[in-house]
Amino acid sequence: MKKLLFINFLLLFCLFSACDKFEKSHSLSTGDGSNGPVITFDESSFNFGVIESGAVVSHIFKFKNTGKSPLIIKNVTTQCGCTIPTKPEKPIAPGETNEIKVQFNSNGKSGMQKKLVTITANTQPEQAIIEIMADVKQ
Repeated sequence: MKKLLFINFLLLFCLFSACDKFEKSHSLSTGDGSNGPVITFDESSFNFGVIESGAVVSHIFKFKNTGKSPLIIKNVTTQCGCTIPTKPEKPIAPGETNEIKVQFNSNGKSGMQKKLVTITANTQPEQAIIEIMADVKQ
């Protein structure tokens, strides 16, 4: 019985470790993976922790084009006006790094906040999501 519990614990640990590694290196690529652009983020999620209501905070999501053709970020959208992303305007050549800055204005917010940022690019699939979180205290 103890061996069975240990094996189950070990399997769960491996599963969560694999999920954590995916989150740390989130990428989108073309379907065939041979000639298209690939956007690879250093991280796909960022938590500001506890912030005061009214604070304006920002985070930079760094990424690299690990593909073989220029990466074009067509659009970056958010759920509401309290979150403002800034995207690169020029194509990102293979091997180049760049960034998407995300600013969050906590004015009028309280409690745990999770904001999604949708990135549309010339990758397959065409959209990726990064997220920011903050616990806003009054």
